[in-house]
Amino acid sequence: MVPQAAPPPVAPTAEVPATPPAAAPPPAAAPPPATAAVSRSGPSHAAPPAAAPTVLEPRTVRVHWTARRRNAVLALGGVLALLALTVVVILAVGGDDGSDADDATSTLPPTATSVAGTTASSPASTAAPTTVAPTTVAPTTAAPTTEAPTTTVAPTTTEAPAGRGVEAVVTAAGLGPAAGAEVTALSPVPGGGVVLATRRGELVQVDAGGTTELFVLRAADGEPGGVAVGPDGVLYVSVGRGLLAVDGGAATLVIDAADEDMGPTPGHVAVAPDGDVYVADVDTNRILRLTTAGADAGDVDVVAGTGQPAPSDEPTGDGEPADEVAIGAPVGLTIDPDGTLWFLDGTTRTVRTVSLVDDGELATVSGAGDTPLESAGTYADDGTAAGDLAFGTVDGIAARPGGGVYVTDAASGAIVSLVDGIATVVAARNAGQSAADGVPMNRSSVRALGAVAADDTGAVWFRDATAVRVIDR
Repeated sequence: MVPQAAPPPVAPTAEVPATPPAAAPPPAAAPPPATAAVSRSGPSHAAPPAAAPTVLEPRTVRVHWTARRRNAVLALGGVLALLALTVVVILAVGGDDGSDADDATSTLPPTATSVAGTTASSPASTAAPTTVAPTTVAPTTAAPTTEAPTTTVAPTTTEAPAGRGVEAVVTAAGLGPAAGAEVTALSPVPGGGVVLATRRGELVQVDAGGTTELFVLRAADGEPGGVAVGPDGVLYVSVGRGLLAVDGGAATLVIDAADEDMGPTPGHVAVAPDGDVYVADVDTNRILRLTTAGADAGDVDVVAGTGQPAPSDEPTGDGEPADEVAIGAPVGLTIDPDGTLWFLDGTTRTVRTVSLVDDGELATVSGAGDTPLESAGTYADDGTAAGDLAFGTVDGIAARPGGGVYVTDAASGAIVSLVDGIATVVAARNAGQSAADGVPMNRSSVRALGAVAADDTGAVWFRDATAVRVIDR
């Protein structure tokens, strides 16, 4: 027998749908019954009868369930591997700082798929490029900065510490830019204010109401040396030819310098409470008195000094009648409310008194001690005994309304008060302070002291370089 051809192999496909049956061929003569046998050992020696054509029955080929499950697992594993690789790439790119965000392509290895014993290589799967979305940084819009308005801070001025002197405010009298340099003498006026004398012979009253020109001396009279106001309002002015009384717009010579052997230098003038007038004769070292009332009105006598110079630079004659003691040049003169005559002895640089009601006894109050009023910018302590002080110079003196006196010391740059034997610095040349006005006296300074006066309101007036200043006490 001829061996029957084996059926062709079936391609590995998915389940093949059944093929509808073909039309049956016309019937043929039936051959004698025989049994077809297939020998696996080869052909037989007996000749087989002619074989009838084999008709293949259409059938459905199914893929075995185990192969299907394997293929599904493999496909799922490939997808998961692709996803894992994508995550790794994203993480790697995300871990960078963004500067190297290049597109990356991941290629998966070929996956072997076995179906019904036939192995086929699936084409390589190329992962889609992973595109890292560009990071969009929202622009930072800074809120507009609103600057607070600039506050101008006034320059900080470091105030110098308070110096010596009283806390009362000092001001300048409105007399013009050079008034102080022109002033030669000051005298208090009842009710407040002063009368001042200038080098040009002008007599001017200065008070809270302003300035009033009272009188102008003749040029022939020369420069006045002193001025004082009497109880009746009469002005007494010393000039080279003697003492003038100015009243009612007229000037009358009441002491003739020639008659009294006075020197040519006019000195200070003071008026006692009883109206008598005292004048200092600097050149002859004497103090003269003019009696203005009573039977002796118009008489002139000497109350201190002998006409001879002081024997030494030390004061002498304390406790003796003043008119029997040779004194130094009397450069300042005043009378206190008690009727005591105070004068400055320019030779011995002392402050001395003459008791007008007690036989004219002479005494030294201050200036003969060993404690300098000023030394190297340091002033004697307030409360120092007046008798212990030593002055640099003595230049002006004025009686205080309540007793005692003010003394100016131009060399030491100070005004000092002497009350009940105690010295107190009223004004000083304070280091680091200017000669400012409108401030406490201890925060100002003095420059070149001269004449001084104290009115009955307690104000202290003094000449300081080119100004007349007042300490309102």
